[in-house]
Amino acid sequence: VFTFTEITAIPLEPALPKISLEEPINGEIHSGIGSLRGWAISEDGIDRVEIYIDGKYVFDAPYGGSRSDVGAEYPDIDGSDNSGYSLAYGYSNLSYGEHTMKARAVDLNGDFVEDTSTFTVVGFDKTFIFSNETVNVGDSPISAEGDEIFLEDVTVGDKLYNLKLK
Repeated sequence: VFTFTEITAIPLEPALPKISLEEPINGEIHSGIGSLRGWAISEDGIDRVEIYIDGKYVFDAPYGGSRSDVGAEYPDIDGSDNSGYSLAYGYSNLSYGEHTMKARAVDLNGDFVEDTSTFTVVGFDKTFIFSNETVNVGDSPISAEGDEIFLEDVTVGDKLYNLKLK
């Protein structure tokens, strides 16, 4: 005896885009000019990657850079190997202190997903140190831990700084 049961198809949820904001690094200190980068993918294709700083839209990041690591992780998503976004960004244009950056990947259907990073901007009192200005490490105590080097009592011009280099 055979019995038949009616099977009802359950529609699959649409796959949302995926995004990773790799730099600025969450919880880290940034200054000067550095990278703003990450990757974004969607089964429906990425239309744009929007960048927001402290809740305000600032620009769309250039998108389409080579990312073989992402392509290897998501081989079934077309374009995943060209899913990078990246640019040089002037962190020194932001005020000193804590900031939040949000990257929003918007796919061709208008669906979006976001990733955020909270970081601190630091810098010297001057925006540029000229070659004829004195930077003196003199007898500054120097120490290291992991991938960081610490210099204490460094003089730049007439100001005293404690520096952490990473």
